[in-house]
Amino acid sequence: MASEAAQPVAALCITALLGHSHASNDPDPATTARHNVAVYGATQSTAFFLAGLFNFLLTVTLAQLSKAIGARSWSTVPMRLRVALGMALLTSAMSWAIMYGLRSPLLQLFGLSKDLIQSSRAFYDWRAHGLVLLFLTRLTTGILTASKAVWTVALINLIGAGLDVGGHALFLHTASYCLGMAAGQLDLAALAAHQIISQLWNCTSYICDGFADVGTILGARCFGSNDMTSLRSLATQLLCLGFGIGTTVLVILCAARAPIQELFTSDEETLARLRSTWWLLAGMQPINSLVFVFDGILYAVQAFAYKRNIVAAGGFLFYLPLILLAYFQWHGLFFVWLAYAALTLCRFAGAIWKFVVLLRAESAFDM
Repeated sequence: MASEAAQPVAALCITALLGHSHASNDPDPATTARHNVAVYGATQSTAFFLAGLFNFLLTVTLAQLSKAIGARSWSTVPMRLRVALGMALLTSAMSWAIMYGLRSPLLQLFGLSKDLIQSSRAFYDWRAHGLVLLFLTRLTTGILTASKAVWTVALINLIGAGLDVGGHALFLHTASYCLGMAAGQLDLAALAAHQIISQLWNCTSYICDGFADVGTILGARCFGSNDMTSLRSLATQLLCLGFGIGTTVLVILCAARAPIQELFTSDEETLARLRSTWWLLAGMQPINSLVFVFDGILYAVQAFAYKRNIVAAGGFLFYLPLILLAYFQWHGLFFVWLAYAALTLCRFAGAIWKFVVLLRAESAFDM
């Protein structure tokens, strides 16, 4: 969990520093700081989108590998590890090529000017190169075993699960990426405020994503061995921990809202947009944390297609109409994030329904 939390905490610190950074002789320090946060936010949103989009390969590999270990299907384990390594190389190359090769078009989607895009080049290129190391680090851990045989059926199952989880990742991370584009089209102050909100939201998400990984790995082993009692016990404990994290963040954001806001920026325009969305950000954190823990549990029981369908339904029925209204009609950062909150609530409702099924299941076949 500490490793999961390190990235968003570092991003929070950088955002806070950029929100107050400017040259000593700068005639307009507030605008400079606003531009710094906006550029950083656009770059981070692009990198986060690509990393999240292809992260489903790791999730599928861990879930199916853990299930095979739980079921003691040792002959399929080497093949799953080898396929994961090959896909890691492919996806790291693809993500780097997209981010590095489409720098200007991707940043223009956030409403950045040519001068701001040029000023961000060094950091942007560094983030693009870092994606390669990120994927290789995530997906090659533990891949040390050679395979003696490849089972075609197992490979087909892996590909099928990958497509299901890939669809879920595509819908979810595209929705997150579109938030930044919609905010950028409002103005740079809105984009800067969006960056701060995103980092605070992602901080809770990443911490609880550590619980989700535990749920995926240990839960899949319980599911593979048909130990539903242990699976339910594990899920309950992780959900309680996740809810505790979300509630703690909610209390902190409410009790110290002014100091936290001023920690990230002193620009009044950015602060005004930040305040308009603050209560929505704070109120959603318990649900946000539970949704991530539920993700790990649903991956453990191999409910890949179910998760994809829930995100797709929420995207088309709630997120898409609201984000279009926010962009064309309402013109406010609050309404941009309201669209994402609606998608999160849809994911939460779908996860609750599947969790009720898990509580009633007597064996893995009932899922």
